[in-house]
Amino acid sequence: MADYAYDPHEICDSYLSTLRYFGLEVPSFEEASSSQNISELDQSFLSPSGENSQYLWQPPSYRLHIQELERDTVSSPPAPPVISCTSSQTTAPPVDNVARNPRNEGVTEARSWLTGDVHSPAIAPATPSLVSSPPQATSFPANWDRIPQRGYNPGSKQCNFKRLEPIHFHTKDHPGINLGDALHKNFAHLRGKSEPVLQGVSGSISCRLLFPGYPDNIGPCQIHAQDWTKARKPIRRSKLAYEVAKKVDRYLTLLNRITPDGTVQDCWRVGHGFMRLDNMFLVSLESVSKGSFQPEIWVATVPQVPTHVDGH
Repeated sequence: MADYAYDPHEICDSYLSTLRYFGLEVPSFEEASSSQNISELDQSFLSPSGENSQYLWQPPSYRLHIQELERDTVSSPPAPPVISCTSSQTTAPPVDNVARNPRNEGVTEARSWLTGDVHSPAIAPATPSLVSSPPQATSFPANWDRIPQRGYNPGSKQCNFKRLEPIHFHTKDHPGINLGDALHKNFAHLRGKSEPVLQGVSGSISCRLLFPGYPDNIGPCQIHAQDWTKARKPIRRSKLAYEVAKKVDRYLTLLNRITPDGTVQDCWRVGHGFMRLDNMFLVSLESVSKGSFQPEIWVATVPQVPTHVDGH
């Protein structure tokens, strides 16, 4: 391989010629390399008249420039860096899939109980996807708790499905839409309510609801991914929120007839305390398998006053 060598004298001469082309009075390379006072040389080529009032910069002294060139000159190109396969890597912390309590932690972000990914309500997705997200709200109220649903297990046949981004539902004041309002089609404060979602998804999707302490065989709820009111088109965010609210309402009715197992805490018993539709908020739908989504639902531990009016 041929050696690479650079003559600093040639480089400096080219540099000086460029300065002379623009009308600057500059010394030759020999003059710049002599033992003259460097500050005088610097001053001599600031302008043709020797005044520097017309310029906002001062070129460095040639002697220092030459010294840097000679120091950086190499006889051969540098060898590529050696990357060791045994180099240490940062180990990701274990995923905490336990429901996070904002009252205890003061969180402003929610961790997916399915993948462990953190998605903050204050940050909108950077790129568009098959399922879009509206402008994000601020943070979860301090008196909200997330229902610790079990993650849906699609089985080994669907381990490598293409996971879609979550579909978010946020209002102007907080993340999530009240399911009582959604059931009564009150979407006045829902962000991006007219935006199409589930784009690229055909047919129906399954809404997986797995509340703690209750059996898995309640059955999935089917939701049409297309809107057929006038013409076939993707379902809107408000329409999807309404359909999820209907499925959750039916699901709660079925759970009221079932006695939960002994592992569930009283606070998660449907029909007791705050486990009612008007106290529940739909925050997002997460892709859990091909054609299946699981809703992320939070509960307000202080009684909520829905904005809807019964019968409307």
